Amino acid sequence: MLPKRCFLLTDKGYREISMEEFQKNDYTGKKFLCLHAMLMEVKEEDYKTFYKEREHIRYLKALDKKHGLLSYHALDAEGFSGENILVDYEADMANIDQKFMIKDLLQKVQACFTLLSTEELYLIWRYYYCESTQSELAKEYGITQQAISHRLLAILRKIKQFVNK
Repeated sequence: MLPKRCFLLTDKGYREISMEEFQKNDYTGKKFLCLHAMLMEVKEEDYKTFYKEREHIRYLKALDKKHGLLSYHALDAEGFSGENILVDYEADMANIDQKFMIKDLLQKVQACFTLLSTEELYLIWRYYYCESTQSELAKEYGITQQAISHRLLAILRKIKQFVNK
């Protein structure tokens, strides 16, 4: 990529010059780095450090290739970081523990359904699964909404007692 902008190092920082001006003048002895489509004059120490680090990275990549190692960054693609493929072992273990806890709880809840009467099961099913309101259930049963509320609480207490055993 050809540089589009050029900056000269001054005592006060950087001064931008045109590419035409850069091409007309002789900058022999000055050090420049091409960074992000910009030609930047740098101190000799910074120039040497930049290329030393660059060569070190190339050397490490060559070693990785020689030993068959693959960097997760090699899997980078537009909109996707290769590091995202890494597995968070602790999070996965927590998820596994949570899944077993939920499975165990569901088994207990299913077992406690055998303790409930058909009417209690129907009431729980209508309220939680069908999302009927307590008022709708009260009309259906011909009792008050408060009575439905008390029945639901009693059923939930039975389930809770069984599950906590």
